Amino acid sequence: MKSRPTFAATLQRLAREGAHTITSIAGATGLPYQTIYRYWHGQRCPHFDNLRKIAEALGVSLSVFDGVT
Repeated sequence: MKSRPTFAATLQRLAREGAHTITSIAGATGLPYQTIYRYWHGQRCPHFDNLRKIAEALGVSLSVFDGVT
């Protein structure tokens, strides 16, 4: 059985593809650097409002996060 990607892995992949950093995502979303850092390193997962802001900052649809854990 194939495991589902984690939110952190998906965030890192999308950021890499768009040449984004933790700092640039934090700036674009208005969320604190430390919050994005925790998402990036798998220490936390965002609530819907923050997920929406992150998707917008990355220029992707919310659907890219479907099925992530």
